[in-house]
This record gives sequence, C-alpha cells and structure tokens, in this order.
Amino acid sequence: MSQIFDCIASVVVYDTSPQVLLECVNAFLDTKLKVKIYIIDNSPTQGRYLFPTDERIFYHFNHGRNVGYGRGNNIAIENAEASKYFLILNPDVFIKEDALEKMIQYMDRNSDIGIGIPKVINLDGSQQASNKRLPSVASLFVRRFVPRFLHFLFSARLENYEMRDLNQEENYEVPFISGAFMLFRRDVLDRINGFDPRYFLYFEDVDICRKVHKLGFRTSYYAKAHIVHLWKRASHGNLRITLLFTMSMIRYFNKWGWQFF
Repeated sequence: MSQIFDCIASVVVYDTSPQVLLECVNAFLDTKLKVKIYIIDNSPTQGRYLFPTDERIFYHFNHGRNVGYGRGNNIAIENAEASKYFLILNPDVFIKEDALEKMIQYMDRNSDIGIGIPKVINLDGSQQASNKRLPSVASLFVRRFVPRFLHFLFSARLENYEMRDLNQEENYEVPFISGAFMLFRRDVLDRINGFDPRYFLYFEDVDICRKVHKLGFRTSYYAKAHIVHLWKRASHGNLRITLLFTMSMIRYFNKWGWQFF
C-alpha cells in the first residue's frame, strides 16, 4: 500500500534566488509531519538550483517554457502522491516554527474548511494584507494604478477590501486568500481540478477560492500560526506585468460577473 503524506507542497519558480528558495524548502521540510515538496521550474535555463539529496524533494524543469503560475502548480497537483493536505507555496515564503502543524490541526478540527491561511508577516514583523474581500473594479484600480501617496484618499475602500476592519488576532472567514500560502484539503483540490489554466498570472487565487465556495467549503484565516513572506510588489511601470494583470482581471470578471464598486 502506497504511503499517504500529511502534506505535499508545490512551489513554482522563475529565476528565483537559489538562497531564498533553499530557505523556503528547508523551512517546509523542518517538521515531524510526513511531507514532500514539488518544485516546478518555469525558468528559461536549467542548472540554477542545487538541492540536498532528499527523497522529499522533487524537481521538475519545464524545458525553458514559462507555463504560468496556475499551470505550473497543476503539474505538481496532477502528479503528486496521495496526501491529506496540499499546500500552494510561494518560493519567498518561510514557514515559522510549527505553523504548518497548527494549520493542519485547525483544519482537522473544522472539516468544512477547504482552504486555510495563517497570519502573513513581513521581515520587520508587520502584517501583510493577504486576506481580501472579493475584488471590484474600483478597488483593483485604486490598488494597482493610483500612486501610493494618494491611497489615503481611498483609505476606507482599501481597508474594507483588505479586511483591515477586522481583528487580525481572531480567526475569520476570508473570501479571497492570497496565493502565497494556500493550504488545501486535498480531496477538495482534486474535486475542482486545480487552477484554471487560462490565468497565466494574477487572479488564479481568487478564482480557485470561488470554486471552493461553490462546493460548500469555507476559506479561513487562522491567527495563531504565522509565516514570513518576502513580498515585493511587481513594478507598476512594467508594461508586460500591467498587461498580464489587466488580461487576467477581464477574464476573471467575465467568468464571475462584473462588480464595479
């Protein structure tokens, strides 16, 4: 009988710093749980990453093809062994202490949770706005295109969208969990067939949350576990990034209905 893992993780990389990725991998593997990590490499060339010999690490190079975030994770989802939970993990996320164990224990106690997320913090200890309500065109426009020094003009809208109006030391339901750390109940993830491959980058996380909701499962924030995310906002002046964001936004609203405000 083949073994069933407690948790399998998928990490999609594209020219990620080898040192950052190795720290991410080591932090995930530093657990008493039965785990395995799949590294899906979308980089243009191979040979950037060296890993210690460990049967818990599986590396796949996409032969120089950048298949995107969702499709990259789907490669791991479709090929991974049986597991109780499946973690979508950014390469710049470091799991601290026993955060993964705490998350799994929390979801074990609440069988109606389809995806869980812990508290996400910066290196300086401040909390990131990783929990969000469902997006509207207006909220996305403010966050993406309005200069940050003018955000105070839209503070009420942004605080509502980023759920800053709630007590971050208490657990609550999250309509839209950030793709940096998404702990799925594996049977739920398999039922929705992973990520929608039509999203190359952006909006695949909110899309998959809504698919989980359609099955009747919750998406929840657990305040008693935390991770560190070396988050860096993509350059708003980068035309390619802006186009990818806009195309995914249009695809998302065409699929789920346009919400302007």
